[in-house]
Amino acid sequence: MFSHFKSPMLSGPFWRQAPSLKRKRFSCIVSFMEIYELRYFLVAAKHEHVLKAASELHISPGSISKAIARLEAELCVELFHRSGRGIQLTPSGRKLQHRAAQIVQLEQACRAEITQESLILPVRIVGTETMLGGFASIMLAPLNRQNRRFVAHLDSVENDDETFKQLASGEAQVGIGTALPPKGMRQKRLGHTLSKTCVGPNHPLFGKAQAGADVSVHDVLQYDFVCPREGLLGAFQKERGTDGWNDRAFPRRAAYNATGLAVIIDLVRSGMALAYLPDFICKSYSLETLSVPDCNYVCRQDVRMYALAQAQPDWLSLLMNKRDEPIT
Repeated sequence: MFSHFKSPMLSGPFWRQAPSLKRKRFSCIVSFMEIYELRYFLVAAKHEHVLKAASELHISPGSISKAIARLEAELCVELFHRSGRGIQLTPSGRKLQHRAAQIVQLEQACRAEITQESLILPVRIVGTETMLGGFASIMLAPLNRQNRRFVAHLDSVENDDETFKQLASGEAQVGIGTALPPKGMRQKRLGHTLSKTCVGPNHPLFGKAQAGADVSVHDVLQYDFVCPREGLLGAFQKERGTDGWNDRAFPRRAAYNATGLAVIIDLVRSGMALAYLPDFICKSYSLETLSVPDCNYVCRQDVRMYALAQAQPDWLSLLMNKRDEPIT
């Protein structure tokens, strides 16, 4: 949405300070890029579907279409391509998606800081289901201590690459994972995890685990393991299994491959298999861990919080600048 007009000589304080511009006629374009249009655009970009975007925003599809059309006219570019019944972002649309997310977030922060309003901050955090389940409370603790009012949307993704993608596009403000972030992103180390061999109450080795007795790696390798199809906290080197176990040094029988953590826990508790899991998961599900002193291998993973490196609202700076907290 924009208007063209010819303006005569302007007057006022600014023009009194710039005498060289007096009495000059000029042509200008006054540009209006409304915040609500950017909000509509971001929701349409997230769903890649006008009807779904309208449903989320509780407005008519026509309102979405008009807002997008005004932005396209304003920027003189095409933001979406039609794709069947949906829409897909053009390269220009992807650039705007990134900037629009920043503008909307900064508008909210500016409103709260300048007017001293007690706004409810919408915080969207992405990461794998396991990471969110283990560390979301640690990430959000600084906001709780500052008595900030917020609504946290915790959305699980398949892997760290998807986390980085959603941060780059502006769909999420904060991410969590184990991989090193790409250029243009900032990271804060939350701590680290150590993986342990977990055993359930119906397993033959449970008694030794409960008594704290050592078990040889030879004895451990006599039993079946359950492994995740993808790393619960991120990918590992090729010589390691999907759970971080060093299969080259200690080959085992991975009899079960599971998609979700719930299935792994169920198989461990039933005694059907052992599992090599991060220590915080073992603790969360009250699983016993085996002491295997002759297995001279430890899987350690650093846990990181991510955000874009550009200018951040104060609440996000608070999260990223707060001193690292230990993982217990």
